[in-house]
Amino acid sequence: MRPTTWVQIGLGLALALVAAGFAALTPELSETQPPAPHRVLLGMLVITGYIAISAWLLKRSKPRMAPPGSSSERLVCYANQTGAAEAIARQSAAALDCACVSLEAVTADQLRHASTALFIVSTTGDGDAPDPARGFVTGLLSETLDLHSLRYGVLALGDRRYDRYCAFGHVVDRWLAAQDARALHAPIEMDNGDPAALAAWRATLQRLGADTQAVQTDHGTTWRIETVVPLNPDSPGNLACLVRLRPEGELPNWAAGDLVDLRPCNGRTIIDAWMAQAGIVANEQDTPGWRQRLADRRLEPLAALRQPLTPAAAAPRLEPLPWRSYSIASMPSDGAIELVVRQMFDPDGALGPGSAWLTRDARPGDKTQLRLRNNPGFHLPETNQPLLLIGNGTGIAGLRALLKARIERGQHRNWLVYGERSPTADRWFGAELDAWKAAGYLHRLDLCFSRGGEPSGYVQDQLEQAADDVRRWIDDGACIMVCGSQAGMSQGVHAALTRILGEGQLNAVTEEHRYRRDVY
Repeated sequence: MRPTTWVQIGLGLALALVAAGFAALTPELSETQPPAPHRVLLGMLVITGYIAISAWLLKRSKPRMAPPGSSSERLVCYANQTGAAEAIARQSAAALDCACVSLEAVTADQLRHASTALFIVSTTGDGDAPDPARGFVTGLLSETLDLHSLRYGVLALGDRRYDRYCAFGHVVDRWLAAQDARALHAPIEMDNGDPAALAAWRATLQRLGADTQAVQTDHGTTWRIETVVPLNPDSPGNLACLVRLRPEGELPNWAAGDLVDLRPCNGRTIIDAWMAQAGIVANEQDTPGWRQRLADRRLEPLAALRQPLTPAAAAPRLEPLPWRSYSIASMPSDGAIELVVRQMFDPDGALGPGSAWLTRDARPGDKTQLRLRNNPGFHLPETNQPLLLIGNGTGIAGLRALLKARIERGQHRNWLVYGERSPTADRWFGAELDAWKAAGYLHRLDLCFSRGGEPSGYVQDQLEQAADDVRRWIDDGACIMVCGSQAGMSQGVHAALTRILGEGQLNAVTEEHRYRRDVY
């Protein structure tokens, strides 16, 4: 039983004793004659006993705070790139009523003195640790500790599209095992909020005494699509659109650098084509019901659909469409969330569900589910230091929000280096950027295009051409923020910065949280 249950039983018994004590007094009570002295004494003893038992039970029911250095402490640690790991870690720590700490801040003594430690860690890039965990990788991960009294569990977050899926989570697991710590289970791998993985993690928390409702999935709120505006209709690359959404309720707050998870929907043409392939014949009256039920389902071939089937029976047999993550391109002062979405194609040539919905099938007024995601690793620095923004493609979304926030703060020493394909068709937000430059909000603006135009090349090339200025900005305390594609751009920028600053200085800048990335 839970401690609170024992307290309730104990207090109930104590109250019964009180009742018995007063019963002992009652038979002789009258308006003219006081009770016998021995009965008064008995009643007083019973009441005193009730107070003592109640105080003891209440003291027992309170969670014990382990003194520093004791072996009964629990700990939840996280390594975070885009906020997902921290969100789960904080829910887990709240469920266990224990400390929650970033992996970069955890110490050897905390691990030695803990009885149980849970690690929620993301993998970024090609199997790398998140940027904020670099101090842990270069420090604690290289040490040898005696952790034989520690039990631990690892929840590894990653993206299955990468070859080294959840690699950093496995690195942490192997290191803990090498220190003689005892695993509660094999590492749990989770991609895109996988419900099965989350259920397995919830089971771990429950074995440690957490409530059965620990770590709940955020199902989002309903938003309406307001406008979908093409940004590059004549581009040699894939179409990109600016999508503007408003909530059905009150507009929430968010910070520049935050993300949204959006549940895409299937358009009418997709649903109708799937129904035809599955051999489902619906009359005109039934068709709207099918479209509504199948709007958020992954429409895979179903060989079992050989008998008459209703929409209500078909939908549960199909998995929901996965959430898609996007950088927010606007601020709350804009009155809506704006996203930059580029069409992405699957290997079979079909549009991916997220970009198909947002760039082709969605119409103004259509509804979708959306949830905000705090992304503290890509928030602006608190101080008014110079800011070097670097990105390509749809990465302009996150960089645009950061610039908007800096302008609102009155912080104008901003340098944007941004690359796309065509100087004529891919100058996204060109008029806005030019206006900011003219007003002095952008100290420097470098646009580069990979397919013709001046200057030509990639953002990493532009950085190397401006190497002296980059070094000067870093010496002045600048923060570097990179948003865009992991393959190509982010890797090329990192290599260029390493050549410009040297590996030692770039590592130091990273550990000072002056090198922040949101790449995908």
